[in-house]
Amino acid sequence: MSATVASLWINGPLSYLEALCLQSFEKVGQKLVLYTYGDIPNCPPNIELRDAREIDPDDSFQVHGRAQSPALKSDAFRYMMLQKTDYIWVDADQLALAPFDYETDVVFCEMWGLVNNAVLRLPAESEIVADLIEMSREEYPVPFWLSEEEKTDLQAKKDAGIGVPAIEMEFGIYGPKLLGHLLIKHDLIKYALPSESFNPIPPRYVKNLWKVPYDEPIEKFVRPWTRGIHFWGHMYKKQYAGRGAPPPNSFMGTILTRHGINPDEYPMPAPDA
Repeated sequence: MSATVASLWINGPLSYLEALCLQSFEKVGQKLVLYTYGDIPNCPPNIELRDAREIDPDDSFQVHGRAQSPALKSDAFRYMMLQKTDYIWVDADQLALAPFDYETDVVFCEMWGLVNNAVLRLPAESEIVADLIEMSREEYPVPFWLSEEEKTDLQAKKDAGIGVPAIEMEFGIYGPKLLGHLLIKHDLIKYALPSESFNPIPPRYVKNLWKVPYDEPIEKFVRPWTRGIHFWGHMYKKQYAGRGAPPPNSFMGTILTRHGINPDEYPMPAPDA
C-alpha cells in the first residue's frame, strides 16, 4: 500500500492549480491529507482535511518580503510534520502521475546542482529532522553555510539587536538552501533522486504552459522514473493569476481536462483582487 502524502494550505479557497495537483493523488490511488489552519470552501472530494494545529499549534505566519509567499511557515511546518508522522510531504503544486510508493524513509530529489523540497520524507527521529526544526525556528538566522565574513556580520547585527530577519533574506532560506546543506552535513545527499522524478518541467518552461497551439506533448518531459510534475506555483501565479482559465488546448488546459478540473470552479484571482 502506498504511503500517505500530505500538504498544507493555510486558509481560503484553492485555485485550479492546487485543486488539480491535490486531487491527482486520488487518481493514482494514493491517500492525501491536507492540513489547514482555516476553512477551504472548495476542497475537492476524497481529500482528508486535518487541523494544522495537530502539527504546529502556532497559526501565525509571516510573508516573505520580496516573494510575498508564506514559504517560511510552509518549510517549518513540513519539518515538524515529518517528525510527527510517517507521511511524505508534497507541495500543493505537485501533480502526481504515479503513486509515490517509495519504501525508503529518505525521499527527495536533486534540482540542477541543488535539492528540491517539494516532495520530502526523512526519518522522524533523525538528527537532520531535529536540526531542520531547530534552525527553521530562527527569526534572525545566521546560516552556517555562509562565509565566515557573512556569518560574522549577521551575528554582530543580531547581537546588537538589529538582526536581519528571515523574511528579508534570500527566498528559500529555510527550504532548499537549509535542506541541501543539512543533507550534505548528515551524509544523506547521496540518496537524492534524479530531478525528473518530481521536477521534469524546468522553471523557465512556466511561460510556455499557456502556449497555443499546444505542440509539445507532456510526455516529452516525462522519464520512466518520473512520478509527478512540479508546477512552480509561485512563478506560475506571478505569470497567470487574474487571467482567467488557461486555453483548453494549452499545456495546462490539456492537463486540467485530463483530470476533470474545471478552472471556472477554482478561479485564480490576481493577488490584489
